Amino acid sequence: RGLVRLGELDLRHRAWIAAGAGLVTAGALAGWASLRVDVESLSIFPAGSEVRRRADVLQRSLTGNNTFHVVIESGREGGLKDPALLERIAEFQAFLEARDGVDKTLSVADSLRRMHRAVHGGDPALETIPRTREEVAQYLLLLEGEDLAQRLDFGAASASILVRHHLFSSWELAALLEAVRAEAARVFPADVTVRLTGEGILINNAADAMAVTELTSFSSAFLMIAAIHAVFFRSLWIGLLSMVPNLVPVLVNFGVMGLLGIPLNMATAMIATIAIGIAVDDTVHYVVAYRRHLGAGQDPRAATLATLAAKGPPIVHSSLALAGGFAVLAGSSFVPIVHFGVLSAVVMLLALGTELLLTPVVMSGARLPAEGSMPVLGWWRRRVRAAR
Repeated sequence: RGLVRLGELDLRHRAWIAAGAGLVTAGALAGWASLRVDVESLSIFPAGSEVRRRADVLQRSLTGNNTFHVVIESGREGGLKDPALLERIAEFQAFLEARDGVDKTLSVADSLRRMHRAVHGGDPALETIPRTREEVAQYLLLLEGEDLAQRLDFGAASASILVRHHLFSSWELAALLEAVRAEAARVFPADVTVRLTGEGILINNAADAMAVTELTSFSSAFLMIAAIHAVFFRSLWIGLLSMVPNLVPVLVNFGVMGLLGIPLNMATAMIATIAIGIAVDDTVHYVVAYRRHLGAGQDPRAATLATLAAKGPPIVHSSLALAGGFAVLAGSSFVPIVHFGVLSAVVMLLALGTELLLTPVVMSGARLPAEGSMPVLGWWRRRVRAAR
């Protein structure tokens, strides 16, 4: 009886319900501007966990838990023996060490400055880059060894700056790398190539790419499910309309994530595809029952009320069961799993609301053909029959 009364409310205020769904979706889309792709290795553990405490101790005890490399290619043999280019490297290092999150940098310029100071009696004022190529070449001969080989190639054409930092967030690291690229373009001449590389950069790029790919796969899943619905219902129009109530909860979910500062990562990116795959089940049951009632001669109002009376209870029960099942994951000690479980449960509840409020409004106002009537996608069948 409650679902029938809800159906009467849907039909009586369909314009307000449609407008409200549109406003909620538009408001949630504002949160998309704050949604960011962020894969942070330590954030998978709760605050105060043993892993995070030990990471903090390590950070306080050592310089920079993480590293990446800035590779500088002069493009010519012996190009890194030029004192002017070495001065630019030293200037670039000063910029890096002034950035938040960067602890220390190390390059061939540091070795040459220390060598120049040692040769001149340890005078701190002479801890500078040698002024001539000949001095640089002589110092490099004295510095030959494994340590130098890690910072300068044999022909002195390319050099590497080791950057130690304590950034675990891919979002923060990406911001740092963007600033590094901009500064490199300013400091170094156009004929010098600067590249950023390292295991940390590659891992962060791969993780971000996977998170974005999982999110974009939602559009593929949406189109595929819409196409399956179109074939199943034998109507392209019904296939598209049946996806509207399932699209709104997903859009709202990511908007809420942006507003709450929950990052998009490999766990949260899966919510869209999984949620829409589950939520459409209720829509299929509703549309099939609704079209059968239309085929039995009922008008849209009577068909809507009869469908809610018959299919409403199982839709409510299955949605609550799914939301409860996902909500169990909130007890996990793995933060991505917590986000995945809680947000999936929220999407299930939002999908329940749109199924009971928005689906009746959309279907009753769309003047759907009754089951067994001429389908929109049956034009090919009609042409084949006409040709025969």
